[in-house]
Amino acid sequence: MPDTKPRPKTARSGAAPDPADADRAQPPTAVKQMLALTHWVGQGRQLTTTRQLRRADARHLVELLATGDQDTGTRSAAHLHGLQRLLAWAHRIDLLHTDGPRLRPGSAATRLGENPTALRKVLFATVPRLEDTRRGWHLVRPNLQGAADFSAGLVALWRRLRTGPLTEEDAAQVVWNELAGPYQLELRPPQGLATWKAMVAKDVTATLRLYEAVGAVRIEDGRVALTSYGLQRDLTVVRDNDFDPRKLGEAFIHEEVSSQVFHPGGDTTTELAPAVWTLAHRGYSGSGRLDIWTYTSRKRALKAGADLAMACAMDDHEAARSLYGAGRYEDLLALYESHHPETHLLRVQPSFLDTER
Repeated sequence: MPDTKPRPKTARSGAAPDPADADRAQPPTAVKQMLALTHWVGQGRQLTTTRQLRRADARHLVELLATGDQDTGTRSAAHLHGLQRLLAWAHRIDLLHTDGPRLRPGSAATRLGENPTALRKVLFATVPRLEDTRRGWHLVRPNLQGAADFSAGLVALWRRLRTGPLTEEDAAQVVWNELAGPYQLELRPPQGLATWKAMVAKDVTATLRLYEAVGAVRIEDGRVALTSYGLQRDLTVVRDNDFDPRKLGEAFIHEEVSSQVFHPGGDTTTELAPAVWTLAHRGYSGSGRLDIWTYTSRKRALKAGADLAMACAMDDHEAARSLYGAGRYEDLLALYESHHPETHLLRVQPSFLDTER
């Protein structure tokens, strides 16, 4: 008589043991955080004049959402990086919307708030589009003409993880090989190559933590493996033309103070002009070449400059680590310049546009 007993299902190759299989009703960390954040926002919350969370609200959310931030002596919610990452993620999927001095529910809040499965799917899909997943590559990419988007490296990593677990170090190497391999940099190593690799490795680590939060990977003892959910998902490369250039222009160009004249009697004449915020860097790499990047805000430019400073060996300085941890990025950039030759530069400033036609 043939054996009619049901056979146990076996996990697909490359999958890590997944506790979610035993309890499907338990949503992953990122989904719980987003639902809690949406519930807290309710119909809206007041922000500061700089469109940041108020200090009391930020402290409450750090505890409520378990962001991992150390709220000790932080002067602004902008320096609570774990919380800021969640807020950026929520804005990206239109779960939240900043409307002037208020934080409000986004257009997708109701739909996604009532459907955790759809919310998880959207969170997974937007990971490669978050700024935190590409800060280092954003600085490296201009040095490699025609280099692919960072998401191309993630596609290669996902393909490799399907065959089995990797160490975090090996995962970073897979991404680096995919992005920079065609340029054969090891044959004629450019100055700063080790720094480039370290910056991309940080991007990979940040990305994997987000995928872990959404339940797509499991990280244990420094090893990364896809969960059963991760094996069911496919990654796609973010194309440069996925973005509307008109919207990008609107995001980058702001009215900034171009001149101020102080008159006798205390009056001041201030003129504004359209400008973009830029980060300028000249160091050992590129034979002293001056690199300039543009950002949507001064805050983002300062954070990118601080990340670059730390990647360029400033993390060996106790004072630099202290400034970075406190969110004093402008002071950190000044410290970088004071510890380097006069020809080196790391500075954030507005670049004004010529509007004449």
